[in-house]
Amino acid sequence: MRSSAPLILLALAAGCGGVTTTTTDLDAGSDAGTLPFCASLDPAPLFCADFDDSTDLAAWTSTTVTNGTLTVEPGDSTSPPHALRASIEPGMANAHATAALSTTGLTHARLSLAIRLETACFEGTNLNDGLVGVGTLVFGGGAYALALFAGSEGAVVYEGSSTDGQYLPAASVPSGAFVRVEVEVELRGDKTVTTRVDGGDPVVSPLAFAPETLDTPLIAVGLDAAIAHPTACVALLDDVVFDGGN
Repeated sequence: MRSSAPLILLALAAGCGGVTTTTTDLDAGSDAGTLPFCASLDPAPLFCADFDDSTDLAAWTSTTVTNGTLTVEPGDSTSPPHALRASIEPGMANAHATAALSTTGLTHARLSLAIRLETACFEGTNLNDGLVGVGTLVFGGGAYALALFAGSEGAVVYEGSSTDGQYLPAASVPSGAFVRVEVEVELRGDKTVTTRVDGGDPVVSPLAFAPETLDTPLIAVGLDAAIAHPTACVALLDDVVFDGGN
């Protein structure tokens, strides 16, 4: 696989300051007597976004859109009424929201999100151009990053330091329906990254470039075509959670 992803990930980290984001408030659109997704989590994670209290992405530090769109819209979601809609056009493109946290000293971190990829997202002619990035974790001000890429021939996790990187096997992400995707980084003992889809069998891969701690995490969700994508692609994302510990 060609290594275009590292440049995308490190540019993402460099383009975002160390602004600390806040978690979302209660969901005004939820059914009476039912807590919204983020408010229902106990204990509360370091970051959660269910996109239901606002349509302006105020809880996110920044957004980046190139050759695409990024909006919060009512309709199909895993916690009504809203979900994040990301779309990209053919070619090099991205549409993602980022949140920067000031937390330091983490040795364990997990990003989970609900995502529904259109089947058109997987219409590439090979593994390289059929991949779209859906979730990224950047640590240490850009010194280290992990990103999950999904495609019709399977999924991969990119792991990279500021000087080197590699692609690792990941749990396959299907298209056409909402699934819950998890990326879990473990530095206690053997350094590994684990991916799961809908709580299924984990795919565990050893990490080669991970630091001793995961500092100042930057979370990005949406769509990224690090290699020119042959078709337009639309994804709905909901109920994004990031958490970690020592």
